[in-house]
Amino acid sequence: MQAELVKIRDQQKESWNKFSSGWKKWDDLTMDFLKPMGDEIIRLIAPKNSENILDIAAGTGEPGLTIAGMIPNGKVT
Repeated sequence: MQAELVKIRDQQKESWNKFSSGWKKWDDLTMDFLKPMGDEIIRLIAPKNSENILDIAAGTGEPGLTIAGMIPNGKVT
């Protein structure tokens, strides 16, 4: 079982490394494009200090990462 987990981890790492340069190249543009929508999501859900938030289809990680910083006693999954 452990060998299979290591194999999966290594495959994932190889895949992410393969595409990371393209991701980095377009990151600023993508984040600028998505920011207004993320800001609106945050405004609409108005996260509270100890809430647990489920981030479905996290993609870039935003707005989940920003929300996580807003709820120090909560959790974003």
